[in-house]
Amino acid sequence: MHWSELVPDLRLALIRGEEQTTLHLAGELDVAAALALFRTLPLPAICSGRVVLDLSRVTFCDSAGVEVLLALYHQAAASGGHLVLQTAHRAVLRALARSEEPAAERLAGACTARMRRAHHPDQHLLHQALGMALRLTDAPLGNAQIWDAPTQALRIAVQHGFPRDFLTFFETVTGRDSACGTAAFDRSPVFVEEVAAHPAFTNTPAAGVLDDVPVRAVTSLPITTPAGDLIGIVSVHHHRPRRWPAEQRHRLRTLAHATGQLAQHSA
Repeated sequence: MHWSELVPDLRLALIRGEEQTTLHLAGELDVAAALALFRTLPLPAICSGRVVLDLSRVTFCDSAGVEVLLALYHQAAASGGHLVLQTAHRAVLRALARSEEPAAERLAGACTARMRRAHHPDQHLLHQALGMALRLTDAPLGNAQIWDAPTQALRIAVQHGFPRDFLTFFETVTGRDSACGTAAFDRSPVFVEEVAAHPAFTNTPAAGVLDDVPVRAVTSLPITTPAGDLIGIVSVHHHRPRRWPAEQRHRLRTLAHATGQLAQHSA
């Protein structure tokens, strides 16, 4: 996915397809970002069909941000299209909830309904697997994410050692622009020895967030049932680049496999 910087605090990725257009935003949706979006987006062209918004990486949204979302919503309706807020950060949902516009309530309500989930029955297993992965790798940082199949998104269920900015940004992960996202969609472990040199992070919004922590190496393990259904992702992180020795990779794969077997057995 190719990301473009609209303003210093907002990046955009636009994917045009035959059946729908998907708009990914990352950063802060404020007045400057709203103006840049209106100048950049080919609104009549993209709004004539189905438009899907991914705002899972938008960590700030004010009234101007809400206005631009409503403008897209009304433009799509006027052009015979349909706008869907597929995933959104809590910052966006809170801003929509403050608006008195009925359209804002419809956008937020539909998105919240898709994202709502009960306590996952396998969350405790992911928690245990994360603890074991941290011990196996002597890693100072780690998290476990639940896979939400309806929205094709990962959501943090438990974490160890991360600052608030990291947790805010990675609250919901969609797409492949991260080790955990790649592991989820490929159903295969991802071992990153140097974040700055890995294609999963090149020119993505996540790269800057990891640089601030810092995170220089990461491995992400998909936890799947024997039938191949994804339960979640367990990831461990190091502050410095490092190799993942073959024996350690084997132990982590064994841990992921065993966790998936337990989840299937307890279902």
